[in-house]
Amino acid sequence: MRLLLVLSSLGLVLAAPAEAQPADDGWRQASLIPITELAHPRRRGQVPHGTPQSAPTPEPTPEVAVAPTPKPLPTQDPDAIPADASQEIVRPRIALGAFWPVPVAGLPTTRPAPNLDLTLWQGGWGVGGGLMMFGKTYLAGRTAPYLGENTPLTELLLKQRSVEDPYDRAHPEAPVKPHTELWVGYRGLGLGDVNFAAAGGAFTLPVGLRDITFKGSGVGAIAPSGAFCIDGRLGFGLRAGALEAEISVRDIYLVVAGQPALNMWGPQASIGATF
Repeated sequence: MRLLLVLSSLGLVLAAPAEAQPADDGWRQASLIPITELAHPRRRGQVPHGTPQSAPTPEPTPEVAVAPTPKPLPTQDPDAIPADASQEIVRPRIALGAFWPVPVAGLPTTRPAPNLDLTLWQGGWGVGGGLMMFGKTYLAGRTAPYLGENTPLTELLLKQRSVEDPYDRAHPEAPVKPHTELWVGYRGLGLGDVNFAAAGGAFTLPVGLRDITFKGSGVGAIAPSGAFCIDGRLGFGLRAGALEAEISVRDIYLVVAGQPALNMWGPQASIGATF
């Protein structure tokens, strides 16, 4: 009998309506989540202690174009420049002029004798050549001309000067350097084909005025036949850049075997260029 009472009480409890139970506010459900699940890193948003944290991938840095540093131009040490560099340059000098012999009283006037001089300088050494064409030249006491029309006077000389270059190429306004020259070579006269061995020299001196120089030269020549010639001049030069004009007094003394001496003197003028 007692057993029937217990079973009936238990059936009443189980048959009670569901709305009689208290409302679920979420806490009951949360409390049913296992503790191990609550401690899981995915729920806590944390990384378990001891687990290495991966470093964030850095964003690529845009490359900035860097202008290349200009390399300095190579400079040459002035002391490294060979002192004889000017000796490798060939510098020509050319001059065109005329010689007017003063006629002897009572004799026909002699026409001017044109002349051409050319020298190639390399440093302190040079090779020079010259040509002069005489007109009819008379000697006192003779009716026939001593020198016929277009009688040539030629020369070929080896030259050496005391300076490698008398002109300051870096400073054209600078005066000409004082210097001397020595010559040796050949001279020929078209009067019976007289051939001379010649030697001589020249000097150039600034006079203190801008581009004005005092100049002089002389050549002595002798032939195996006994003929000889002395040719000298003295005057001034005026320089303007590469150009130079000269005015001087010239004297030529000539003795040919079997002939009396001929002395010709007069003004000599020329204009030339040095490169």
